[in-house]
Amino acid sequence: KNAFKADFYMADSYRNLGQMEKACESYKKVMEDGTGSFVELSMLNYAKISYDLERWDDAFAGYSSLYSSAVMESNKPVALIGMLRSAYKGHEWAEAIKNADRILFEPSVESAVKQEAEYIKAKSYLATSRRDEAFAILTKLSADVSGAYGAEAAYMVIVDRYDKGEFDKIVNEGMLKKDPVEWSARYEEVIDEAELLIDKMVADHPRGMGFCFAYWHAKAEVLSSKFGIEWRSPSVMNPRVMFD
Repeated sequence: KNAFKADFYMADSYRNLGQMEKACESYKKVMEDGTGSFVELSMLNYAKISYDLERWDDAFAGYSSLYSSAVMESNKPVALIGMLRSAYKGHEWAEAIKNADRILFEPSVESAVKQEAEYIKAKSYLATSRRDEAFAILTKLSADVSGAYGAEAAYMVIVDRYDKGEFDKIVNEGMLKKDPVEWSARYEEVIDEAELLIDKMVADHPRGMGFCFAYWHAKAEVLSSKFGIEWRSPSVMNPRVMFD
């Protein structure tokens, strides 16, 4: 009757020992057979570990279950954010867009995460050839280049305008300078893989003041050490701009 409690404590033990696959298996047993707070905590841990293991479908399923059945209100926004990021990493663009919208209308989610949600929504639109909708969002985000997502959005708008030959708009709007290496074939070839590694490095860093510097430092380190690309951050390319 209470075998699920043993599975839960076994899962915690595996997690503490770093045996994450086994921890996931035990947490899943609790999710299927357990009751009460044991189930909710197992859903949360299962989803988090699956995400760290880059099992995007399992992570999304875990966060979805948590969102549907959470008793603790604090777990609702955690589940929403997890669903958004898991769907995006798993290239489930429709789910990424849907959960971005949920986050944007969720009052308990902080503004930095809402900015991330808008960025992911824009990237998901791009992935599904909805360029006009994507660039409407990116242009809005690019109005504030003090954070990582605003700066990245500004870069994407610049590239789009270069592609269209709209050089006057780039000059007149005074947008950020971008390292030209980002237009190279090598950069385009590796950036998706690099972003997975960057996300791991900054996973535990708060999404607030100073996050852009942590993100850019990680990006420069990954691109240099892993791929041999020397990339210059927005703060290096734009020394007179104040970033937070």
